[in-house]
Amino acid sequence: MSGPKVVRIVTREEIIAICEQHLARLDAAIAHWTRSGQRNSTITEAEIAEVHQRRDQLRALLAEDAFVELQKAVPEEIAFLDADTQSRLARAVERAAAERTRHRRRAGAARTVLAELRASGKPVPSELSTSLEAIVSGTTGDQDEEGAFAKAFALLSGNGPANAVPGQTRDIAIRLGAGERPRSLAEWRTTIIDNEPDDRLVRVDGLIVELQLIDEDAGAAFVQRLAQINAESAAARASLLVDSLIADLAEATRKARERRDLHAKLRAQLAEIQRFSSAPARALASDIEAALAASDTSGVDSLLAAAAAQVKAEINRIAAEARRQTILQGLSSLGYEVREGMATAFAKGEAVVMQHATTPGFGLEVSGPPEAQRLQMRVVAFGSPGAPRDSSRDRDIELQWCGDFDKLQDMLGCVGGELAIERSVAAGAQPLKVIAGQEHLTTDQTIAQPRLRTREGP
Repeated sequence: MSGPKVVRIVTREEIIAICEQHLARLDAAIAHWTRSGQRNSTITEAEIAEVHQRRDQLRALLAEDAFVELQKAVPEEIAFLDADTQSRLARAVERAAAERTRHRRRAGAARTVLAELRASGKPVPSELSTSLEAIVSGTTGDQDEEGAFAKAFALLSGNGPANAVPGQTRDIAIRLGAGERPRSLAEWRTTIIDNEPDDRLVRVDGLIVELQLIDEDAGAAFVQRLAQINAESAAARASLLVDSLIADLAEATRKARERRDLHAKLRAQLAEIQRFSSAPARALASDIEAALAASDTSGVDSLLAAAAAQVKAEINRIAAEARRQTILQGLSSLGYEVREGMATAFAKGEAVVMQHATTPGFGLEVSGPPEAQRLQMRVVAFGSPGAPRDSSRDRDIELQWCGDFDKLQDMLGCVGGELAIERSVAAGAQPLKVIAGQEHLTTDQTIAQPRLRTREGP
């Protein structure tokens, strides 16, 4: 066994505080997953209930003192939710982009058909004209788009002057006049409706949809720009405008992703810091809420760093208080005389010395910085420095302390804490520290020595 010891202390309260922070981050991740899924219609109520059930099961681990399992399982669940959020968003973007491409192609086809019908000189029923204009503007609602195109095809395929029909429709008329096999509606549809005039527009569709799913207001301006490009008569200018649109869209989408990710981090940090009621914690929580409401994210990184540091300080404060109380209560239960004022001196970083009723002339000194996770614990003697000492007796007292230390370890282990030796010196290997003038301590005295700047032993 050993004499003086440097020990590392982890209390139940400290572990619980850490676990609560994990659970706070989990709640923030669930809120983000739910918010994204509901906004984009990618999750069901049953899936939400399932996630909440898993959260409740993880929280139950705290009540069961399954701290290690909780600290392993919660980050895994958060990682799953983050990945699932991105996966669902990607699928939503893919579906919505495909639908947008479909509508854009139909609008372009309807615009072309309207122009050719009007140029053909044939009378166009007002109902058909209205339907095609609704397809162009995207306001068809429940109208039969396929039926409108079928009617337009029938009208364009009728017997009329070939030279009066422009573009693709003129080709149809020429072949009909030459006795070729008439083109079917399906063939015409493939040519006029499903044709992609510019592959770059497919990327535009994807970027616009993703931007709208992240920030609907930001996406609206690009939708308007695309409409203006569609109305551009000069093909060369329209092509340049598409290139410019893609560049601006890509940059706006990148910034929107960054802003979304920063907001997710802010909400996670807010969930953590809101657990504390100190003035600095409340001030930082208010700053985070203001950052979430603002569009400017320039100061978010420094705010996140400050909040993380404050959370760490709060947990350290809780842990330090718990360590002090645990050590003093544990030593008191072992017969050491813990007096009023020792806890205060301990909190100031002063070394405290306590006696044991069965070992007069000896005491136990506990020292360490106020927030330290590590403490030095050593047997000391009361008497005159330099006076001869009985080294055999001193060694026996150190061995007795070693037995008390084992009991203290067991006590902490039974309540979910840990007291581990990091460095120690064998009993009797070095002379005891002697404190002068402490031979006759009364029961109402508080013994506080200034905090040691350097340890006299390991």
